[in-house]
Order: sequence, then structure tokens, then C-alpha cells
Amino acid sequence: MSARYVRRSSGVGHGIHKKPPQPTGSEPSPSSVRRTTEPGSSTRGERYPSRQPSEEHTLANVPYIGDNRGARPYVYDLTHSEPSHPTAPVRHSNWTPIQFEQLKYIKAFEPLDENLSTGLLKCYISNIHYSLPILDLSAVLKSQVPYSESWLLYWSVMLAAANFAGPHLLQSAGVESRKELKKEIYRRCKSLYDFDVGTNKITLIQSVILMSFWYTDAQDHTGAWHWIGVGISLAQTLGLHRNHKGMANLTSREMCIRRRLWFSLIIRDRWLSLARGLPLRINDEDCDAIMPNIRDVLEDGDDVDPVERMRFLPGDTEALAELWILFAEASVVLGQVLRVHYGIFAEREPFAALDSFEKHAFAMDACRPGRVDKRRLQRGNLIQYYQSELYWHGVNVVLSRPYVLGSSFQNPAVANLPIVQTALARARDSSRETNSVLESIMDLEDGVHLLKPMIITALIPSMQMHLYECRGQSSTRTMVGHNRLNFCLSVLKLLRRTYWSANVTLQLFEHALRTLQTESLFHQKASAASTQDVSGGQNVEYASQFVDPTFYPPSIWNTTGLVNDTGFPEIEQLFNANFALPDNAVTWPQDWSTWGTAV
Repeated sequence: MSARYVRRSSGVGHGIHKKPPQPTGSEPSPSSVRRTTEPGSSTRGERYPSRQPSEEHTLANVPYIGDNRGARPYVYDLTHSEPSHPTAPVRHSNWTPIQFEQLKYIKAFEPLDENLSTGLLKCYISNIHYSLPILDLSAVLKSQVPYSESWLLYWSVMLAAANFAGPHLLQSAGVESRKELKKEIYRRCKSLYDFDVGTNKITLIQSVILMSFWYTDAQDHTGAWHWIGVGISLAQTLGLHRNHKGMANLTSREMCIRRRLWFSLIIRDRWLSLARGLPLRINDEDCDAIMPNIRDVLEDGDDVDPVERMRFLPGDTEALAELWILFAEASVVLGQVLRVHYGIFAEREPFAALDSFEKHAFAMDACRPGRVDKRRLQRGNLIQYYQSELYWHGVNVVLSRPYVLGSSFQNPAVANLPIVQTALARARDSSRETNSVLESIMDLEDGVHLLKPMIITALIPSMQMHLYECRGQSSTRTMVGHNRLNFCLSVLKLLRRTYWSANVTLQLFEHALRTLQTESLFHQKASAASTQDVSGGQNVEYASQFVDPTFYPPSIWNTTGLVNDTGFPEIEQLFNANFALPDNAVTWPQDWSTWGTAV
């Protein structure tokens, strides 16, 4: 799958919007594939392949490693038996002529220009692989046919990498923004997925995990939640959630990939559940898969050619692998916290979870990214360390905020309990450290623009704490909370061109700040009027007359329970320990420039 093996074309390389040179000779039919040679081009690869030989693996190559109780393993063996000639490549097409023509029309079989493809592959390895190690790097970089594993996987890799494409790559692609590049690539991913039949299931899981990097707006039902759900279902079907140690039909490399795949799904499941306020899809009690170790993450990189290693791989892979394992451990704790503190039973018995706080706090302290000496990291990879810290602080605040923002703990008698005070101090420390980490990221070249979409979810709990401080009784804490929240909003402003959720979060908290300022103005004017009434005997009407009539926050909510009688957002939702931003709770204006402005 190496970019160096993509098909070369004569003249200037074509970007995503530029029409590729046409092949000489006749077009291949959907049922027969032939190699074509273009002037000045390499003979490697196949033009418009109906199904590449190495893509359509027999399902016997993906053994079932799940629960052996009942009839399922026997049915699996019967329906996935070894072919009579296992070495014979499968050549038939699973696409109808209409499907094939549609895929050809959207250039699903046309790799990007070599320089663009290579650049995006470097972006993928630098920014994604060591925080989502789901691919076999040695296979990716050794591939002799352009992305012979799967065209779906190829475009999925390009889609995920597009989140980190720099200006020179966007210019090469002929687009103006990352969003535009992702839109063009996603169209090919989605069509290949919709028409897919027979792709190796491991490859399919890898592809849909990467497709979860796609998201446009609230009306798109095929966002991250959808694709990770597909990946989890496929993984459980193959039994990746079970301990497959000792399986004779699996190589060491295959077991490593399966463990990494499963825990990558766990990570995404936990963070999406936190972001969306939806139930966890993976239950700990149903799984006994072993947590990957450092060798699991690094094993496939050992076989990479030294030249390719220098070209694509960073030199601090071991430290990056350690950071990912600590991140996976923190995400496991996040799942436990969500189940204990944010489930429906937690709302009924909020004090039943008090005993778990110390256990979860101890587990979080054990997986702090600071266990990895950041001096071991190259400067270009410090962003990975800082992002790990942001994730850790996000989980830490999520652990603590039920004791700070939960309605059951607002009673003064309860609020003074030692455990509640400890939780408050822990939440304040992590929210403060979140801003310190963001400052370090701002000091890096293009640091903010290399942040991953899940970072926005990690920032929201700390931003809630800043907002909580803005409403406090202490003027000093109010000022500090206001400044810290504004700094977080400045980071979101830089991310809004890439991530839809950054724009949503930005507008929501900007509205909350304006509402608090209006409340403060209301109290100041009401207090002044009350003083004037006492001293001068003037009549004071209802306090509502002091609200600034020019302030009309944007109406972005339409879900019952989240809006007030005027249709405006209830700021109290942001002071709720269970706050989440469900996609179907918002209606977005077409003109982004009008957001956050007073009428």
C-alpha cells in the first residue's frame, strides 16, 4: 500500500479534481481485468480492477476465535471451509455492470497523484497510526500493487489522513480546505463500502474505523457513531473480543493486529459514548481480550525496509507505543466511570458510586502520560504526548465532575464531605492543566492544526469547569475561569475549519458566556436600582426591564428538555454532569457567519 507504488502518469500529476490521463487501448469490462500501459507510466497496478486478487481473500483466512459454546463454531467451520485450491486467486467480480460503471465514474479505482498519495500516507503514519494502530505497517509499505489489499482501505486511509493535510497537499489536490478534500474522498469510500461483497473482514473493520473520521453535520447519519458500530459488530462476529491466546491457526502478527484492532474499537466506543451521551456498545463483562503490550504495537514495524523506515516512520516509536497503551488504559477507566456515574441507575442512586471514586482515581494515576519521559520524543511528535495529556485530563474531569456538578451533591452538608472536596480539587487541577497543555501545543509549529477530532470531546469537561468557575462567588475565580474558557474558545476557532464539532462547541460556549454576562448585568442594574429606590424613593419595576433588549442568542436547539419557552438554549444544561451534545438535538443555520452575533 506504499505510495511509491501508485501508478505514475505522464506530465503533471493529477490531483483529486484533475482528470487523470486516459489509458490506451480498450476499457476493461467488469468481469475481465487487464493491465494497461500508458505513455510514461508504470506497468504496476491494474486499471479499473473489478477485484484485485489479494483483496478478495477467502473467509477461511479469517478464523473464528470467539466463544466455542453452542453450534456457532461448527456452523462457521462448515460455511467457511478451505477451498479445494487455496492458492488460486479469486478473479470473479462481485459488482454489477452498473455498479462498476458508477465506481469508475467517481474514480474509485484511480489512486491519487503519487506525491499527494505519499504526502497523505506520511500524514497518516505521523498523526494517526501510533494513536490508532490498526494497520500492519510492514504490509502497507511492502505492497507491490497499488493498495492491493483493498481500494476501500486505500481511500479510508486517505480520508483519515486528510484531516491533517497541509496547505501544499491541499493545493496539490486542487481543493481549498480539508473538509472539501474529505468530502471528495468519502464519496469513493462510501460507494465502495455500499457495493462491497466478500472483502476480508479484518480489512473491512480497519476501513470502517478510518471512515469514522468522516462527519459533516447533524443530518449525516453515517458519522463516527455509525461506522464504529459497524466495526464493533464485525469484530464481535469474528470473536476479537475474546482471548485467542494459543490459537494454532493464528500467527503472532495476526494476534497482535487483532488485539490492537479490538482495543482501538474500545477507545473509540468510550469516547463516542462520552461525546454523544449514548450507551456503551462494548461491555467489559463480555470480553476477555488481553490488553496489547509494546511489542504488539511495534512488531509489524520491525519488518519495514530500512529505506522505507527512514522515509515514513518516526524514530521514537517505542515512546509512542507506550503513550498509546496508557491512552487505552485510561479509556478503559473512562468506560467504567461512564457505567458507574452516567448510567440510568446512577441517576437513581447517586451516592452508591462514592466507593468507586478512589479506585478509579488510583487507576487514572497509574496511566498518566507523564510516565513517559517526553524527552524521548522527537519535537515533531510532542503533539502526540500533549494530546495524550489532554485525553487524560478530560477523563479525570469526567471522573470528578459528578461530585461537583451533580445535583445530589449541591447540598451544603454533602458538598463539604472530604470526597467531594477531593473531587473538586482534582477537577480544578485537571481543567487548569488542560489550558497549560494547550499553551504548549500553541508553541509548536502548526500544533493546533494537528489535533485530532476526539480532542474536542476531551476539552468539553474542562470547559464546563471553567464555566462553573465563571458563575462562582469569588470574583478572582470568576475572572480566571472567564480567561481560561476564552483561551479554549480561541483554540476551537482554529479548529472550526476542519471539524464540525469544533464549531458546534464554540458557538454553544460563546452563547453560555454571553448569557452569564447578561445575568451579571441584570444583577448589577437590579442592585443599583434597589439602592436608588431605598435612598431616593423611586419606583422599581420588575427586574426583567434591565435585561439588554439587543441580546438574542441563536436558537440552535430543538429538543424538548434542552430549550426554554423562548426556544433558546438552557444554560443550565452546561452545568449538568451528564451534559453531552447529541447530533439530533441541533438545527444549524446555513450562514455560519451569523453565529454568535447579537441581533
